[in-house]
Amino acid sequence: MDNKNSIEQLYAYVKDCYDGEIRCRVFEDRVVVATTIFLEGYDESVCNAFCFSPDGRVIINDGGSVADYREVIYADDKFDTDEIKKIMADYDLEFDGKHFTAVCDFDASSLKAAVRRFLAAIDLLSKSPA
Repeated sequence: MDNKNSIEQLYAYVKDCYDGEIRCRVFEDRVVVATTIFLEGYDESVCNAFCFSPDGRVIINDGGSVADYREVIYADDKFDTDEIKKIMADYDLEFDGKHFTAVCDFDASSLKAAVRRFLAAIDLLSKSPA
């Protein structure tokens, strides 16, 4: 896979995945998106980052938005509750201790559907009881 062309194509796909206004740019080997989506009671918008997995699929990363939000709003950094585990399972998410991620195929329709699911999961994770 030609990484430069793939990143440029990924950038083009990502720009079409969001309904609201976004700021989108390529930084090193990933596409970074600042959205106008704000989690309730919080002054920082949700950011996402997109990069390629070793097998050529796309990894969507929440940029730490949920972990930062929960730490500030709930003074809670626990992500091992049954409710959070259920959301993660239902939305095929992984968590590395700071970032939630999802993986999808590298095509426009798969990516658009995955971004919608990912944003829905972020919303649920932010509202899950502490």
